[in-house]
Amino acid sequence: MLGSAPRHLFVGDGTASVAMPRVPDPATPVRGTAETSGPDDRPPLPRAADLLWYDRDPVAPGGLVAVVRALGLPGEPGRACVVGEARAVRATRRHRVAGRGRPRRAVTVRPFWRPGRTGTD
Repeated sequence: MLGSAPRHLFVGDGTASVAMPRVPDPATPVRGTAETSGPDDRPPLPRAADLLWYDRDPVAPGGLVAVVRALGLPGEPGRACVVGEARAVRATRRHRVAGRGRPRRAVTVRPFWRPGRTGTD
């Protein structure tokens, strides 16, 4: 899913677990955040220690962007992979591109679902 880069950022909810461990080079630095319903909902991932896990707050939409802002990411270039609910994915891409000045092509997005819909309906 991601090409070569000096570092990678993974952002997503529980649907993102299939994409998160796919870093081409295991020596590449990885940061990221994963939203789950709680500690028992965390999927086993090869690089789980590189992720900031947070519990979903159904009352506070947009939590994903707030958590990404709080990661304290370095200013060096890299690639980002954002997977999950469509609105959160788009908001996170806007933050990375407009807010952090990253090239749009350096942010891969996969909006897997929308509230009230199943799959990619």
